[in-house]
Amino acid sequence: MNTNLMQEIEAYVTQLMEEKLPKELYYHDLNHTREVVARALEIGSGEKLTGEELEIVAIAAWFHDVGYTEQYVGHEEESQFIAENFLRSKNYPEEKITIIKNCILATKYLHDAGNILESVLIDADRLSMGLENFEERGELLRKEWEVYLDKHYTDKEWCDIQIKYLQETEFLTRYAFLRYQEQKDRNLKLFKERSIQLERETSKITQQSKAYAIQISNTLLNAAGTIFLGLVIGISLSLTVWGNYSYSWGIGSISGFLIGLALRIGDRPFERLIIRKFNFPVSLFIGTFTLIALFKSAQYIGMVIYDLLLAEMNFSEITESRIFKDIISTQGIMIMLWSAFLISVILNIIKLTSRIIGPRLMMNYIMGMYHKPIEEERIFMFLDINSSTSLAEKMGTEKYHELLNRFFYDIGEPISKSKGEIYQYVGDEVVVTWKMKDGVKNANCIRCYFRIEKQMEKLRPEYIKKFGFCPEFKVGMHGGKVITGEVGRTKTEIVFHGDVINTTERILNQCISLGKKMLISENLLRRLDLLPSIHAEYVTTRLFKGKENEVSLYTLIKE
Repeated sequence: MNTNLMQEIEAYVTQLMEEKLPKELYYHDLNHTREVVARALEIGSGEKLTGEELEIVAIAAWFHDVGYTEQYVGHEEESQFIAENFLRSKNYPEEKITIIKNCILATKYLHDAGNILESVLIDADRLSMGLENFEERGELLRKEWEVYLDKHYTDKEWCDIQIKYLQETEFLTRYAFLRYQEQKDRNLKLFKERSIQLERETSKITQQSKAYAIQISNTLLNAAGTIFLGLVIGISLSLTVWGNYSYSWGIGSISGFLIGLALRIGDRPFERLIIRKFNFPVSLFIGTFTLIALFKSAQYIGMVIYDLLLAEMNFSEITESRIFKDIISTQGIMIMLWSAFLISVILNIIKLTSRIIGPRLMMNYIMGMYHKPIEEERIFMFLDINSSTSLAEKMGTEKYHELLNRFFYDIGEPISKSKGEIYQYVGDEVVVTWKMKDGVKNANCIRCYFRIEKQMEKLRPEYIKKFGFCPEFKVGMHGGKVITGEVGRTKTEIVFHGDVINTTERILNQCISLGKKMLISENLLRRLDLLPSIHAEYVTTRLFKGKENEVSLYTLIKE
């Protein structure tokens, strides 16, 4: 090689890039050019190039990125132009200048190499894909693209870009492949693993956002339903006192909104402080007179708000108005109390009765959905407390009943949040069911299981304090077609018949022998879209007595 010429080229390129190269070129800087020159000589020597060929490759390496001093996109052509002018000024042979220009152009992305010299320079330019610092260098390129190409990528998007680059780009020389391919494969494996992890994290965030959106939507929907009920009650009571006048509707709307708001806010406290502590007659008595007081108070407040804001009265005028006199008259009070009493009794009976048969099943019963048996697809979850017999003997009947009552109460909220229906309690076992579409949607049946787990872990200190331990449980899940219908005369009940229920019970019974807390059938599992944080683990395949087909069982693990 012409040493003097190479020194002149190095000095010229170094000065040019130091003076004119933008500081925002985080990747294509002077250090990158120096590295490409060194790699080109390394690979060229490994490929047994002659001294003349090494000189051509080295010159092309020095000039291949000088075009960035003029423009970002299309810099290769600028680099050719700068190299050509400099080399001609040194009387460098024209045929060699042409070869050098072709080598520079070959460094364009996914450009095909025309000869070994171009292959050497291409491999030298992208050798970082076979180095341990590939990820670090990639971040510099990502930062540079944000400035010059206005391309902004998420971590997942950039990771996938790097994977695509590593997959579609190959070393062209035998030397680079033998020396650097192994590290390139490791880099690809690293980015693939990272992509999967980022996808899980992104999907998890998306699922959480979706869950929050669903929760907010359900809350708003329930609130809207309660407010609507309050409006019906408020307007009805106003019409009974004043008749069909415009102010009756106005006062009824205001008082109805207040009633609905109070019903929404007071539902949980009433459940906790009254229903759980008192029997049915006492709860009905307290609930009825609480609602009467609420209805009467809301009507007075509604009247005052209406007179002050809409009728534009002051406080002294309110007591003299006809509206006020009607509401405090004996007839008005009696009508109001009687109407409020009837509404209160009906609402409380519905609420208290729905606790016995379940709100969803009660609604189905009221609507007559299962008066005639129908075939439908359902999911069943059998949940059973472990070692129940020994616990009952150890604790005594009364204390054990208290434990069951507390446990079944505490798992009620996770079941309700997951859109499940409690079908029945059988001793220490609870049977939960979903219509297939409701259980599959958002993996509600799976969410139910993990919500119960989370709830019990949260309440563990309270159980240990009260009972000396926290009950453990096992779960079996399966789904399929059942016949649903009403049975009985003096005691009517909605029941489910079908092999699905028997199979679910048998799946539950396998938990102990297989040492698993929960088991789910493959038939149901295939219909679910599991959350990214949950994965299924195959356990075994069983042929249950009386069944023609084997049932493959899986357990679910949350990361």
